[in-house]
Amino acid sequence: MKEISDIEFIKIGKIIKTHSFKGELVVKLFIEFNQILKTELFFVNIDGITVPFFTSQNIRSFKKSQMLIMFEDIDSDIKATKLINSDIFLENINIEEVFEEESQSLENFKVYNNKVFLGSVESFLNIPSNPILSILTPDNEEILIPYNDNFIEKTDYKKEEIYLNLPQDLLNINN
Repeated sequence: MKEISDIEFIKIGKIIKTHSFKGELVVKLFIEFNQILKTELFFVNIDGITVPFFTSQNIRSFKKSQMLIMFEDIDSDIKATKLINSDIFLENINIEEVFEEESQSLENFKVYNNKVFLGSVESFLNIPSNPILSILTPDNEEILIPYNDNFIEKTDYKKEEIYLNLPQDLLNINN
């Protein structure tokens, strides 16, 4: 059996709320739900410690970029509430890789922040746990933006547009 310190983890999301009085949790995903390979073991960061949890039922997709999960021994909303705002991880072998062709599908998408045109995606840097959009502005300047669900309002694949809601300070970092 591997020691926890020997496991390579990837942060897949954050527990954002309870879903039922039986301890079911809603996880906001940082990866696509279909990238999660069948597994019963998840890891939750509690006070800086990575704690393993076994699921008590199958996980399932929920709304956009979310999943529902229940853990063994977490059988009430009172116990589940203690896990809200905790990061959730998987061992890297339980995540299906996104192939380069899929990642590059965002290239040339027009990017808007609060409906203001920022530029076009020049490249997508698929860094595990921290993907980044490289955006080329109309002034030929590069802006690096974390491709994170906290900032993405909508991605329109038909119109090839990405709508963001970024903190102002994040844009100022590039200047």
